[in-house]
Amino acid sequence: MQTQATVKAGKILIVDDELAVRDSLCKWFCSEGYLAHPVASARQALEAIQQVEYDLALIDIKMLGMDGMELQDRLRETSPNLIIIIVTGYPTAETAARAVQRGAYAYLTKPVDPDELSHLVADALEHRCEGPRAGAIAGEHAG
Repeated sequence: MQTQATVKAGKILIVDDELAVRDSLCKWFCSEGYLAHPVASARQALEAIQQVEYDLALIDIKMLGMDGMELQDRLRETSPNLIIIIVTGYPTAETAARAVQRGAYAYLTKPVDPDELSHLVADALEHRCEGPRAGAIAGEHAG
């Protein structure tokens, strides 16, 4: 059952084709007081966004069918105020730059530290009224 506190904290759409990742992120954010909705594909994300106005989307890049980069573009068209955080297990400088140039709030590499992600999400939601900011690339390792 949802409470008013849950809804006030923010609505998060979690898009990842890995069940374990979806479930763990969903449980983590629900325990933090967010309304989290996990989906397994870009198609499901596009359907979900038509039903509910989400505040933030966590999107994996590598998925079957439409990838996370294309999904980011489609979500920008349908929900321009949606905060997007890209999360990937296959980071490249090219995808990081593209994601941020296309308006991603941040680009994180897996495995993601839940505390770091939680702080990033809270920061993103807190500052959403201030308008877009330069994207952040986190989790990049030198070498």
